[in-house]
Formats: sequence, structure tokens, C-alpha cells
Amino acid sequence: MRQNGGAKAAPDHLYGVVSVLYHALQGVQTYQQYIDDARKAEAPAIEQFFDECQKEENLRAQRAKALLFDLLEDEEDDEDEAAGGSEHESEDEDDK
Repeated sequence: MRQNGGAKAAPDHLYGVVSVLYHALQGVQTYQQYIDDARKAEAPAIEQFFDECQKEENLRAQRAKALLFDLLEDEEDDEDEAAGGSEHESEDEDDK
């Protein structure tokens, strides 16, 4: 787990997914510039290549986004279960 001072950092696997998402989205934007440059240069084969690269990067971003949502949802469920467990213990003690 990455730690910054006393703050709780994201687990490495979550950090990795966020990083892939960021870089994939950045790649989509970068490839658009390459596509535009190839179009201006009237180089259709190069334009097609960059278009394919952009589509692959976009798919990677979509997959990372879906994984991120799943990870965050699982983390939220775990937190709810942990909070719920301590609430039930308090309720049980009140009943005594």
C-alpha cells in the first residue's frame, strides 16, 4: 500500500487501475493529434494505424473504468459490512 505521511493511501492494485485509466485516456487524446497530423499529410495508411491505436486505447480505458467501478463498489460494500458489524454488536449490548 502506498503511504503519504499519515494519510491512508489507495491499495497498489487500485492505484494501478487508476493509473492505467489515466494513461489510456491521455493516449486517446494523443492519438487524436497523430490522426489529425496524418490526415493533414494525406497519409491514409498512417491515419488508419493511429485510428486503430486510438480505438485500442479507448477500449483499455473503458475496461479500466469498469474495473475501477467494481473495485470501488467492493470497497464500499466492505466498509458497509465492517460498519454494520460494529453497529450490531452495540445493539446486542443495549439489549442486555
